[in-house]
Amino acid sequence: MFANLAFARIFGYARAEDLVGTQSTDHWAPHERPRMLAYRAARQRGEYAPTQYVFEGLRKDGGRVWVENRVNRVTWNGKPASQVTYVDVTERRRAEQALLASEQRYRDLAENSVQGMCIVQNTRIVYVNRAEAEIFGFGSPEEMLGLEFLALFTKETQERQHRRLRDLDEGLIVPPTQYEAVHRLGHHIWVQA
Repeated sequence: MFANLAFARIFGYARAEDLVGTQSTDHWAPHERPRMLAYRAARQRGEYAPTQYVFEGLRKDGGRVWVENRVNRVTWNGKPASQVTYVDVTERRRAEQALLASEQRYRDLAENSVQGMCIVQNTRIVYVNRAEAEIFGFGSPEEMLGLEFLALFTKETQERQHRRLRDLDEGLIVPPTQYEAVHRLGHHIWVQA
């Protein structure tokens, strides 16, 4: 019934008038249509349906665009209607997908590394790969999650390791150093961090 120029541009139209009379389903990617139609049907029945969500849309030229959608029920010319506000979030979506792919590549690299790797947050282990678990004598990485990181080291080494963590938190570059650590079975081992 109505569209503005910003709406038209999101979907690849030069003029807002070119959209008047089109069906909203024309602007949804085929795989999105069942979900979007289910939301519409629920709203028409007075049932819950999300009023803000992201979907993949279709541009006039067939290209794809990611759109954040906000829906409000309004009255238009005395009849119930939907007021829809769109924001093009394509670049944000691409960045999110690139970040997820990067994180997966990093996780694959870490998981398959022969070097032990762990992530320490507030002196607690929040991530550890299999190689690290094996170095310290644990049967699986999950057994190390939540452990106090400094407890993996001898008493003499803990203060040095604590300073190292503090320096890293402050963004300082710390050189590789060898530490005397404690294997799960209690004997001492040497590791290079």
